[in-house]
Amino acid sequence: MGVVADTFWRMPGVLRSDSPHAFAAIGPEAKRITASHPLDVPHGLNSPVGRVYELDGQILMLGIGHDANTTIHLAEALAGVRYRRPKSVMINQAGQLTRYGYSEIDHCCANFNLVDQWLDAERAQRRGRIGYGEARLTRSRNVVAIVTARLRANETVFLHDPGIDIQCDEARASIELASSM
Repeated sequence: MGVVADTFWRMPGVLRSDSPHAFAAIGPEAKRITASHPLDVPHGLNSPVGRVYELDGQILMLGIGHDANTTIHLAEALAGVRYRRPKSVMINQAGQLTRYGYSEIDHCCANFNLVDQWLDAERAQRRGRIGYGEARLTRSRNVVAIVTARLRANETVFLHDPGIDIQCDEARASIELASSM
C-alpha cells in the first residue's frame, strides 16, 4: 500500500501480477507468487497472499498496522466467514472492456488492528522501529492460524457494531440475507 508498494513494484527485477488485485514480488519464488489468480477470490489460497502463506513467508509491515494486512482476508476465507459485499472490476474480454461482477469478503478493516494484541499475546510477531516508523514482522502462517481460530469462535469479530460503518453493515446484512434463503 502507498508509496513503498508503488516504488517497490517499479524496481528492476520485481514481478507484478496481471490482476486488478495486483501483487508484486522479487526473489526465487516471485514468479510463483505473482502467477495468475482468480478475480472473484482475490485473497484465497490460489492468490499471491495464499502462495506466500503456503511458502511459509513472512509479513513485514513498515509504518502501517494490521488494518492494512491483506493476509487477514486469507484467514477470513479459510475460516469460512459468510459475509460478502458486491464488487466489480473492469477486464479486457476478447478486446472489449467488460465489467466483471462478483462478491468478495470485504468490510471496513479498522478492527484488523485487534490482530496486534492477538499476535503479541502469542509472541508471534516482532516489533521495532525502522527510521521514524514502527515495524512489525510475523509469519504469514501465524497470522492465519491465530485469526482463523478467532473467526471460528466469532465470525463477526472484525465487523463494527450495526450503524457505525456502512461497509460493515453491508457485510453483516449479507449474513442475514444468506441465512434467510
